[in-house]
Amino acid sequence: MKRVLALDFDGVIWDSVGECFVMARRVYTEMYGLPCSDLEAAFRRGRWLVRTGGDFLLVLQLAMADPEGDLTHFPKAEFEKLQRDKAAETQAFSKEFYALREKTRDEHWQEWLSFQQPYPLLLQQFDELRKVFDQIVVCTTKDTKSAQALLASAGLELPIYGKELAVHKGDQIKALCQQHGVEPTQIFFIDDLVENLDQVRPSGAACGLAAWGYNTAAERQRAVAAGYPVLEVFSLAHDLKTMLSEQCPSPG
Repeated sequence: MKRVLALDFDGVIWDSVGECFVMARRVYTEMYGLPCSDLEAAFRRGRWLVRTGGDFLLVLQLAMADPEGDLTHFPKAEFEKLQRDKAAETQAFSKEFYALREKTRDEHWQEWLSFQQPYPLLLQQFDELRKVFDQIVVCTTKDTKSAQALLASAGLELPIYGKELAVHKGDQIKALCQQHGVEPTQIFFIDDLVENLDQVRPSGAACGLAAWGYNTAAERQRAVAAGYPVLEVFSLAHDLKTMLSEQCPSPG
């Protein structure tokens, strides 16, 4: 049976938190004035809360309120309330964030590339993953052009289902099935956010959490409680092959 591996981009293939911080801080400066200086460590601790660009405003504001605070323990329900209460503000921020990302990518490529990098242990396993799966694709809330350019810089070319198609991962999986002629049960989806796994699970696709991505110990425990395997990058290909062989004979 044909097997498809669907990978999230940021936090699974690519470590982009540095780029997100630089872009968010520049946009914040343009819109509100220069934020207090030493925020990157706090911003990184809050990266797990973010789904789309507007959320970076909220993480910056939380970091400014308490630069030494541990946002890895910030209540998700409280963050979701901030998203609702500040929806107009984050929407405006999101528009500027993505515009600056596009401009920096297109006009200052080397600088933009320097803020981020792939996860090397994942890239090293692509050959092994291709022995397990017939196709590897990307499902991401990043814009397709940015994801394509970054993949190309690492020598990769993969089908991408980006934010232009949908930001709901379940909708991206549906489009993947239609375009590749597969059933959801033939797909294994990996994301670093539990809520994205929750979006995909009803489709029937198998799901796993990337332990190396933007999540916390509590989120990994939440994933285990929900029945999702928590995957380690150094043994990913081996673990996936083992899991799939237990379900049915290996493809091919």
